[in-house]
Order: sequence, then C-alpha cells, then structure tokens
Amino acid sequence: MSLTDAGRATIRETRRRRDAWLAKRLAELEPHERATLQEAAAILLRVSDR
Repeated sequence: MSLTDAGRATIRETRRRRDAWLAKRLAELEPHERATLQEAAAILLRVSDR
C-alpha cells in the first residue's frame, strides 16, 4: 500500500492547517502561559523517555 500524490498533498495541507491553527492559538496566550506550556512540555518529555 502506498499514498498517491493526492494523498500526500492532502496530508501536507492538513498538517499546514493544523500548524497554523496551533501557532495562532499559542500567539494569543500570555507570555507566562507560554512559559508554563514550555515547562510542561519538558516534564512530559522526561516522563515519556522512561
């Protein structure tokens, strides 16, 4: 099984839209909220490595 060119294009567009949505939402946060998310991400990475 393999993706068609149209399938790959759909995946690229879906990822682009998802990334744009997330970037917009993150930009709306207060600086301290973004810092909290950054700290939480570091903790989650440590937890997932175990």
